Amino acid sequence: MSEEQAARTVGDIVTASAAGRTVDVLAALLLALGEGSHQLSIVTERANSTTASAGLSLSAEVAPLCVATAPRSTCACLRC
Repeated sequence: MSEEQAARTVGDIVTASAAGRTVDVLAALLLALGEGSHQLSIVTERANSTTASAGLSLSAEVAPLCVATAPRSTCACLRC
């Protein structure tokens, strides 16, 4: 494997790990926010100074909540 391929593979692993942690944090945030309408702004910056941003608007009602933490995983369903 060339150095470029190895670096790309390591970068993919790091990105996937960060994405997994982000899903966990967003699931906890949804539970902490509770009922109502909420506006979120998310900005990320990579080590090479590239950035990405997103504006999210969500409304939460009392209902079963299912958060899938991995493809083909069993959902953790919560009732508030």
